[in-house]
Formats: sequence, structure tokens, C-alpha cells
Amino acid sequence: MKHKSFYLYQAADVIFTSSCRAIGMLLSWVMIEIYALKVELGWFISLSWLVQVSTLIVLGLFSERVSKNIIPVFCSITSFMCLIILNIDGTTEPLKLGSIYIITSLLCIAIQPIGASIIPDLYKSDSIERAFRIRGFVNSINTVLGAAISGVVIKSFSADQTVLILTVSVGISVAMFLSIKTNKVAIKEVGYSSSAAITALLGNKVERMLVIVSTLSNFILTPTLMYITPILVVEKYKFSALTIGLSEATFGIGMFIGSIVVCGKLNYILGVRVATACSISLVGFSLLIILIINNVASLYVGLFFAGLGVVIYNINTTKIRCSATPPSIRGSFESIFLAICILPIPVGIALSTLMVESGNLEWSLALFSLVIFASAIAVFISKDFQKMARLDDIELNNYYIKLYPKAYHPNS
Repeated sequence: MKHKSFYLYQAADVIFTSSCRAIGMLLSWVMIEIYALKVELGWFISLSWLVQVSTLIVLGLFSERVSKNIIPVFCSITSFMCLIILNIDGTTEPLKLGSIYIITSLLCIAIQPIGASIIPDLYKSDSIERAFRIRGFVNSINTVLGAAISGVVIKSFSADQTVLILTVSVGISVAMFLSIKTNKVAIKEVGYSSSAAITALLGNKVERMLVIVSTLSNFILTPTLMYITPILVVEKYKFSALTIGLSEATFGIGMFIGSIVVCGKLNYILGVRVATACSISLVGFSLLIILIINNVASLYVGLFFAGLGVVIYNINTTKIRCSATPPSIRGSFESIFLAICILPIPVGIALSTLMVESGNLEWSLALFSLVIFASAIAVFISKDFQKMARLDDIELNNYYIKLYPKAYHPNS
């Protein structure tokens, strides 16, 4: 099979990432429904994301000095061992389950930059753009499966049985990661480091703006999906864990449909620049739907449109970033970019936790919507983004060196 290792990696990523996300959903269900510890859940999630930011910063410094095969293998094996320990212990108390959640979320985020930077080593073809689009499709599948697994499995089985099922699925991903062979061992080249990626990001007006927009989106959407949604479903609408899973699955379905149907057509009709700005506005509109209509159906519809907007934005901006960034710093750039993107997520969840405590949840959703709409305007009026959005695939290749030479060659 052509590109066998590439597709095997994507399948392993789907299984591992979906299982780790299901652990987070299990924690949400156990702490809200069984122990009624919704505020403590917010602090668990905040701590998890703080640890993930630290992990990505470390990866930005050192990841390309190690074979890209080693990181996913290490992360999946460690997660597998943690779940085995939890199975042997036989309890799903909040502290123990929360600790496993923090560890597995750290390990899960560690392989995310690898998923993009390893593509040239796995997919040797002229149509490299197709590989990046498949990668975007995998991200949408991860969102759907994580929610589906958590919703259906938690509804059908006990918490202990759910942990056992997730242990088996992570074990399968271990075997798949061990089977992957790259075309070459990707070792960091002399003269390049994460500091070069940071310098490039600071001097690149387009990526500087996009990282701010992505940061604001993560600040808003992660608390909405991981914290606000379970509280709305369980406490306000009086539904079960299956509904929590389905609500998050609609977000993933929106990503799925956006990646395979809507994105290409919208780009063709409106152009990349307008389509990207519209996708951001769609996320703000989705939050208003949840806020104004105020029932479980509006939650489904709102999260669907949010997923649609997120995936269109991600596909368009990732294509520009991955094509225009020099390959020699692409891996470090992805790690630093992602680290900055998720940096404010703990603050967003902490703010949402305080809003829940004060009873002002609606105000937080309204404020989040306004911030998203402002981000859409910033992207639309950016002259440099307009220039990048007009370039074809050939012109995009390494174009950031031409557009911002001082950012990529500061000593020249």
C-alpha cells in the first residue's frame, strides 16, 4: 500500500487521541453527576492545560533533536501503563481519575505538533497538500470519535468498565505506533532551534495575527466544550452523559462536513480571505445561538456551526503556514505556535469557573461572542493576509522568506 506508514500513523493518532479525550469526558461525567464537584472539575481542567503549555514549550526546544518516531511511541506506552494502574486499583475516585486525565492530556498534546511535522517523512509525493488536508480531516475525526466513545460507552457501561475499554484502545494505538517506519530519521539540523521559530513568529505579521486569533478561539471554545457544555446538559437541561457526548460530537460533525464539503466550495466562491473571516464570524454566531435560543437543540446547532467555522479557519491558515514556512523550522514553529495558542486556555476555564460560581454564565458567552467577531474583522482587514490568501500552492512555497526576510534571516 502506497504511503502505508502515513495512513497507519493517522489511524493510530485517531485511536490514541480519541481515547485520551474520552478520559476527559469520563472525568467530567464522574465529577459532575456522581460527586457534584463542578468547580473542582474546572480547576482540574485548568491545571491540565497549564501542564500542556509547558510540554509544548519544552517540545519547541528539544523535539527535533529526537527521532519523530520516539515521541508518539513513548506517549502512548506511558498512557497505556497509567490506565493499567488505574484498572488494577479498581476505583475512579476524582483525585485518581483526575491525575490520570492530567497525565494523558499532557501525553496527548505532545504528539500533536509531530502529526504535522512528520508528514514530509511519511508522505513522499508531489501532492503534499493532500496530506495536510488529510491531517485536517483526522483532527475532525478525533473530535467526533472522542465524543462518541465517551457518550455511548459511559452511557452503556460503568466507569470501571469504561476505563478498561479505553485501556484496550490505547494499547492498540501503541502497537500501531510501533509499526510505523519513516523514510528518514528526522534529526534537528545544526543552526536551527526554537529560538529561530520564535524570531520568525515575532517578525511575521500574518502568523502573529493568526496566532492571536487562534489563541482567543481556544480561550473561548475550550471552556465552552469541556466545561460549560457538560454543566448546561446535566444541570440546566437535565440530560445524561450520552447527551454530553452527542453535543460534542455535533462539533466534530461540523468539522467533518466543513473539511470535506464546505471549505473548498466556500474558498472557491468567496476566496480564501473572505471565507476565513466568515469562518471566524460563524464561531461567534454559534455562541449567540446557544445563548439566545437556550435549549438543548440550540446547543447542538451552535456547536455544529462552531465546528464548521473552526475547521475552515484551520484548513486555510494551516495550509498557508505549512507551505510558506521554511521546512527547516516547521516542526519548532508548529510547537511554539500551538503552545502560544493554548496558553490562555487555563485562564479561560478559570474565568468560566468563576462565572459559574457567580451565576453569570450567560454574560461569559455574550462576551466571548463579541471577541470572536472582533477577530474576524482583524483578519478581513489585514493587507498581508489578503496577499497570502491570493497566492497559489506553488507561489506559497517558502513565501514567508520573501515577505519577511528579516524575520527568517535576522543576521543578513
